[in-house]
Amino acid sequence: MNLRKKIFLIFIIFGTISIAILVFIFWYLFPAIKEASKELTLTELSLLSTNNEQSEQIKNTYEKMKQDYQKIGDLFSNPTTPLNLISFWEKITGEEKLIMKISPITIKEYKYDLWKFLGFEITLSGYFVNIQRFIEKIENSKYFFEINSLVIKKDSTDQKLDEVTAIILLKTYTNQNEGQN
Repeated sequence: MNLRKKIFLIFIIFGTISIAILVFIFWYLFPAIKEASKELTLTELSLLSTNNEQSEQIKNTYEKMKQDYQKIGDLFSNPTTPLNLISFWEKITGEEKLIMKISPITIKEYKYDLWKFLGFEITLSGYFVNIQRFIEKIENSKYFFEINSLVIKKDSTDQKLDEVTAIILLKTYTNQNEGQN
């Protein structure tokens, strides 16, 4: 045998051994790889399912909270045009047969004030009982406000003897998101 045939024979033997080793390795590793791949796929599927369920829960919670947030937002007056609030006050004064004058005022903001607010001075003229009912109705209304000052006086010079004038200074809290970009 010449040298060429020996080298060729050695390459064939090493090639056969290499192929046999690779087949042997893949023969035993392939099922393990297949099993690991299957487990990974199942884990990912389980994760996706869990994420989908959590996503649905978050979506449902968001919808419930969105409705609650809208209800909470209705408790605050609009800072740019508080027409609903003023209309509400006018409706009550009509029901209670009071004369009302509304003036916007500036009330000093303190660092402990948590929310933005608008200041109003409401001057009411009428019977004391009706003014008292007006105050009760606005206190029990859906709007957030704080009465800073309440002055009730009787001025007999230009009013009927049984009528009084009430001056109410109040802060009505505003929805800070409205009117802002």
